[in-house]
Amino acid sequence: MVTMAKQTRTFVAMAVLVALGAMGGCAWFGGTEAVISIDASSGTVPLTIAFDGTTAENADAIVTHHWTFGDGTESYEASGTHTYEHAGTFTLSLTVRDDRGNADTATVQIVVGPALWVT
Repeated sequence: MVTMAKQTRTFVAMAVLVALGAMGGCAWFGGTEAVISIDASSGTVPLTIAFDGTTAENADAIVTHHWTFGDGTESYEASGTHTYEHAGTFTLSLTVRDDRGNADTATVQIVVGPALWVT
């Protein structure tokens, strides 16, 4: 009877894992994960960065990309460029949503220093 109880617990645990995977809540089953790729995270004004969100986990199922740049601007493109016109520390954020409604957000800090003029 002990063996039967272990088998039942194993079955229940596997059923929970499969259910989590079907809901996109478990990375073992191809959950959606936002991944930010940028070419620079610091520089001086004006700082232009290239951003790319196409390397997200489960990328073939991603239906929306939403970028916020921390300076009041946003984009819905999967990749592109953005120019920071003012000095400061900004939080670059990417939220992706897949075709099942699952979403994930990743962030990275961008540090923009003031331009220095030497005369």
